[in-house]
Amino acid sequence: RGGTVNGIACPLGAHYLPVPGDAAREVQDLLEELGLRQRVAGRWQYDERHLCHSPQERLFFQGEWQEGLLPVQGVPDTTLAQYRRFAGQVEALGKAARFTMPMLKGFDTKRPLAPVQQALDALVFDDWLAREGFDDPHLRWYLDYCCRDDYGAGTARVSAWAGIHYFASRHGF
Repeated sequence: RGGTVNGIACPLGAHYLPVPGDAAREVQDLLEELGLRQRVAGRWQYDERHLCHSPQERLFFQGEWQEGLLPVQGVPDTTLAQYRRFAGQVEALGKAARFTMPMLKGFDTKRPLAPVQQALDALVFDDWLAREGFDDPHLRWYLDYCCRDDYGAGTARVSAWAGIHYFASRHGF
């Protein structure tokens, strides 16, 4: 499924699968069953034809190409300050509660989500961003793009937990 965000075409929903870690045994089994993973000389090997390497995204912004999708050249200092502050929030929340990939591997059915995660899950990401003072249009566009890309819905529909999880469970912001 595809859509547009502020006039820019983009996919809706996840379109790739990270190479699973040791905790994702079921995903490893599925990839083996599909013929995408096999043991060669005692080591697991993935079929290179189906691997997606780290995306090398580029953004055409203000008449120039930039590496990545987050505009950093030609934006005001206030934008860069909000990027740094958001990165700090993601890091702090990642330390306050466990954000794992896949999520179910880090979930304990005997204990509910941490209070910080419950509080985030009770809010729409847009509302949390507004409450925290994240109003920069470049930052908001990027966060909405990320949510649409992975979840198939933008920041107005996904929870704050999902929005933070996107970054805290992977590579930060």
